[in-house]
Amino acid sequence: MKSGNRIWSGGASDSGGPDLSALMTAEDNKIDSFMLNYELYGLLAYHIELFKKHVIPKEDSKEIIQTLLDLLKEKPALKEEFEDIHSFVDTLANERTEAGKNLRIFLSRNDQSHFDIRSFYLDKLLEIASLLLENVRVIRENLAGTNGYMAGHTHYRQAMPVAFATYFDYVGLVLVDFSQDSLTLYLKFKEHSPLGYGSGYGSPLHVDLDKIARKLGFEKAYDNPVHGSFYRSADDTEVAFIVARILSALSRFAQDLIGFSSGENGFVEFPKGFTTGSSLMPNKKNPDFLEMIQGFASDALGKLVTAISINMNKGTGYHREFQLSKDETIEMTLTVAKILEAMKEFFAGIKIDEIKAHQAIENSTNSTMEAYSLFVSGLKWKDAYRTVGTKLRRGEQIGEYPPDSYIALEDVKLEEIEKTLGSIKAIREDIPRKLTAEAKRILKGS
Repeated sequence: MKSGNRIWSGGASDSGGPDLSALMTAEDNKIDSFMLNYELYGLLAYHIELFKKHVIPKEDSKEIIQTLLDLLKEKPALKEEFEDIHSFVDTLANERTEAGKNLRIFLSRNDQSHFDIRSFYLDKLLEIASLLLENVRVIRENLAGTNGYMAGHTHYRQAMPVAFATYFDYVGLVLVDFSQDSLTLYLKFKEHSPLGYGSGYGSPLHVDLDKIARKLGFEKAYDNPVHGSFYRSADDTEVAFIVARILSALSRFAQDLIGFSSGENGFVEFPKGFTTGSSLMPNKKNPDFLEMIQGFASDALGKLVTAISINMNKGTGYHREFQLSKDETIEMTLTVAKILEAMKEFFAGIKIDEIKAHQAIENSTNSTMEAYSLFVSGLKWKDAYRTVGTKLRRGEQIGEYPPDSYIALEDVKLEEIEKTLGSIKAIREDIPRKLTAEAKRILKGS
């Protein structure tokens, strides 16, 4: 890495010695490739306010604003020799204008990184919430109306029959729950913009940070900069937690479906592309997609522990290892979004053989309802329970009792959630347009 590409070069820290960039920056360059727009829009909102407050000469402000607009239009790819997105943008701006030396006036890499990361999380939380609801729609269109029933299980043993409609309604409800959880975290993150708190102890540049925050889609800036800096790594733990929970739920559904599709009694068929053959056995249709979901769930749990552990036992202020929790959490959000996107096609292509599902139900699975039937006929519950138990021990057949369907997710509720999410996304997507329009007005002198 070139020392000139470090935005902190020129300070008290020497730039000589061994090149530790591969160790020190970890995955920063790779992860920061997703941060270009956030970095540029953050700087643009900041310099619009600097222009209005006459903090630096107006012509310098205009040159910086024009440079930022140009970079937004060009979308240059982050080069490997740069430590992070900040040094990349800093270098490009300084190459284009002498005014670029004021690009980061009284800004810290800490608050800028935090702003970029939180903005990324905001968009990803909305994306994940949307993908979860899209999966719910696919499930309702393809699976929730499935007739018939199957054996429900506890302890990996048949327990009571359950209607397919009940099972897939349950899957949809869980996904709706996580969609709402994602939206709740989005609203929490949206309350405060980190931009402007400096290294965590404030900035001597008295510009209206609340105005800058609102331009960028936040409600306000942090009143106490130390409070804001606390969440630099705490944001990672909150996002990692919700992603790990989503993947944990998906892993449970995956385990169900693996069981439903396996053996001579398998009654679920997966769509093309979601199973893998064996290098030796021509008959195999391995559920690799679902098994990978389970693997990613385990990996997400490990990353959550990493994020929490890194955040512990740290004094107030920024610490360099926070970049590790950032890198791993961002990778988790990218992974879960890819999985949810693929699952739409998976749920759309699942086929259920209702006859085989019925044939796979053991006669004893009806025992609870048999006991209830005897109770209704006049036996005490304990006597009814023992009577059925005696029948089972003797190997006698008992009656068959189709289960009721329990449907809790209403279309009206789902539509309300989708409408709310759509409105929030529309407002957020309009932020760049408004910001660039204001910047262009400044350049035109209006």
